[in-house]
Amino acid sequence: GPQVLLLVHTPRSYASYNMIDFVNSFKKTGLYVLGHAMTGHYSLRRDDFVTQSASWNTLIEAIKVKAFSEITIAPSIRLGLQNLMMTAGLGSMKPNIVVMGFYEPERQPVTAKDLPGFMAGFESPESNAGKYAETKYDRMTPDDYVKCLQDALYMGKNIAIARNFEKFVKYLRNKSHIPGATLVRGKYKHRTIDVYVGSGDIYGLHENAEESVSLCMLLGYLASRVDVWAKTARLRFIGTVFSPDEVEPEMKRLQKMLREVRIAGDVEVVCVVTEHLFTYRSIMSRQLRQLEVQHAADKDSEFSRLVQICKYLLEKNSLAQTRDLWASGPVGAAAGYSALNSQEMTTFCGFMSHLLKDLSLVDRWSIMNEIMGRHSSSAAAILTHIPKPPHTNKEMIFYESAVDDAAVVEDYHSYLHSLDILSRCLPPIIMMHSHAYVLTKDA
Repeated sequence: GPQVLLLVHTPRSYASYNMIDFVNSFKKTGLYVLGHAMTGHYSLRRDDFVTQSASWNTLIEAIKVKAFSEITIAPSIRLGLQNLMMTAGLGSMKPNIVVMGFYEPERQPVTAKDLPGFMAGFESPESNAGKYAETKYDRMTPDDYVKCLQDALYMGKNIAIARNFEKFVKYLRNKSHIPGATLVRGKYKHRTIDVYVGSGDIYGLHENAEESVSLCMLLGYLASRVDVWAKTARLRFIGTVFSPDEVEPEMKRLQKMLREVRIAGDVEVVCVVTEHLFTYRSIMSRQLRQLEVQHAADKDSEFSRLVQICKYLLEKNSLAQTRDLWASGPVGAAAGYSALNSQEMTTFCGFMSHLLKDLSLVDRWSIMNEIMGRHSSSAAAILTHIPKPPHTNKEMIFYESAVDDAAVVEDYHSYLHSLDILSRCLPPIIMMHSHAYVLTKDA
């Protein structure tokens, strides 16, 4: 079962406080460890260590979670987190899931008056910055953040990145008049825990995608079984497809998958073609304009006419056009399409799907971000899967002094940027990557 290590920089923020609470839903009867790394030398910070240990124990008692705290002192945050990931646990009960908050270059300062009394003993990163002059690693760099994710995977852990938990709301009044409330077994459930299990062209294929989806499904199911969510929230599994013809097969695939792993939940499939997504239209219009420029010398070819028709349909804000529109539209008529038959629609969807495969990860996740924002705006939490971090030479992965070339550093920043694009302005979201399938299927 899940054994969780949640790495917390400081609980002096509502995001961290809420994250501790929600991640507690994942562990079931397993191990739950709250890890914190302090920077500096033990001889200079041992008094702080004692104070922090007492504060963490007080926090655990105050918020009533069954967890252990682990605190370490190291020259840098990354080395401290490596130590926690290697040593946290009790005997054979070692964490197999490492949860971290998303990398935020600038944190919103929280004043003592805004916090509950039991948080008063925690150090504030803002007030302690530069307090220990011999330590130059008071704040983690983007490179080190990605390397910490690599460290966890290299140690055989699954990783989960949590973001937007400052928006997390656990308790709401359960009334039937709340928008979106759904009657389930005589009770109104007005919230959802959404698990995005899509794959393929829109979401982007990646190594261990099936394994990562299984982790999202498991943790989503465990969270939905906790009393507060079992009473007020529905568990939804949401897939994404490009063409309307793919909706039914994807629905059947997801329903079969849930039956095999004996998980109950609602299944929904989102079709990009019928969603009229602004992000999708702008990105694909850009791709078509580039193709138009590349083939400007051959305007009368079948390929160029197909590009023109695709542009026309995108500008009309719908790809699912009727035969009449194709026949009456100026571009369609000029291209000689008197009617849209099934073969032509198949050609059109295949062409657009091919363009979709060539999109960058940032473009695809921009589309996914809009889909999530539209379908999960009132969700209590979103769970989804992500590719693993950019690969680093395994022999150098643990060395603090290892110097990465410019291309590797650019990959780190691109990876963080893509995660930012996927998760920005959404409800609380947890992005996961797993190296092993974690569900048991029926024989």
